[in-house]
Amino acid sequence: TSLTLKLSGGTGDGDIYAKLGAAPTTTVFDKKSDGSTNAETITFSAPAAGTYYLMVKAYAAMNGASVLATVK
Repeated sequence: TSLTLKLSGGTGDGDIYAKLGAAPTTTVFDKKSDGSTNAETITFSAPAAGTYYLMVKAYAAMNGASVLATVK
C-alpha cells in the first residue's frame, strides 16, 4: 500500500522531511518535498513497517499550516 504525508494550508514556505526509524535532518532523510509554498506532498510506495518521523522545515515564516498522514 502507501503512506502519504501532506502539508497544506496557511502561509509561508515549508518542506517536509521524513525518515523511517529516526528523526530526519535536512541532510539525512528518506524523502523530502520541494516547493515554494505550503502545498507539499511526499509518498512512500509500499512503505516498510515501523515508525516514520516527520520534520517540517520553514524556509519562510509559516502560519496556520497542517500536516495529514494517510495510510492505504
